[in-house]
Amino acid sequence: MLKHLFARFAASLVALALTTSGLAVMTAPSAQADCATTKSQTAYAVDIALSCATSTPTQAADTANRAADSAAPVCQTSEGTVIDCWRDNQAWMPQFQSYCGPKNLPAESALWANHQLPGHTPDTPYSCAWWSYPSSDDIYWISGTPNTPAKPDIDTDALVEQAIASLGIQPPQLQASAYVYPQWANLGLQWWIGAPMWFWINNDDPHRWGQQTTSITVQGITLTLTAKAQSITINPGDGANPITCANPFDARDRDSLLREHAPNGCEHTYMTINSTDDPNSRFQTSAYTNWNVTWTTSDNQSGQTSFTTPEADGPAPHINQLHVVETNPDQ
Repeated sequence: MLKHLFARFAASLVALALTTSGLAVMTAPSAQADCATTKSQTAYAVDIALSCATSTPTQAADTANRAADSAAPVCQTSEGTVIDCWRDNQAWMPQFQSYCGPKNLPAESALWANHQLPGHTPDTPYSCAWWSYPSSDDIYWISGTPNTPAKPDIDTDALVEQAIASLGIQPPQLQASAYVYPQWANLGLQWWIGAPMWFWINNDDPHRWGQQTTSITVQGITLTLTAKAQSITINPGDGANPITCANPFDARDRDSLLREHAPNGCEHTYMTINSTDDPNSRFQTSAYTNWNVTWTTSDNQSGQTSFTTPEADGPAPHINQLHVVETNPDQ
């Protein structure tokens, strides 16, 4: 760390510095210039940490081959450390050993002094962060258009899929108001024809319900994604249409009357009974969760999408019928 700070300090000492409002404002050579041109045109360029080390023909050939074999440019510090060519919206500029991007300065800013001279093309201010200190913020002035590496072509769709997969989202664990009755225990879970059967899930597992956020960084570009569960969709298993429930958390009290409906509407009324006394005759329920996704990238892209979990089996009730016996017609 001290070595990097000393290098920056040395570069600043020999730079032409203008200090206004506490900001170091330095005029620097164009990034388009080669090493020889840069050193001859500026009195201080030799100490501004340019990546201009002399290379042998073999090294130059190796560099060319690597560039030809790779879809992305190779960027490195003056010490030879390979780094991302972009960090968010800032490109690597080796002459500053920093990531830089155009800086918007108000027209009335005093920092424009000496950079808008009559008869000359105005210099452009760039906000730069030292490569090993992302929180730093210096202003460098550049004449003309700097030669920056091509911005990485990030496949955001693939990155979104990768981010979603990293969340570890799981299918819902569906529950239903079907019970094992002691007198018919051999039939397992049972429910009754014509009575609303409630469905619900527990919301205490963030991998099955709730909201999750994650970030992934590729070639200096960071994608931040937030997924939020919206509803569950239930297949009751009897051929009826699926049911979608936005707040599937109302569990039925076993002592409730059979005719009571679920407050959130997350229910299904079976109108077909299973084969009497056949424990294998039952309706297999299943469910999946619907998630909405929003995402942004550090280079100002954004989007929305949605996904569903795999469909998972829930309870498989045996639907039977109750016979109402009128025991006291006078009451």
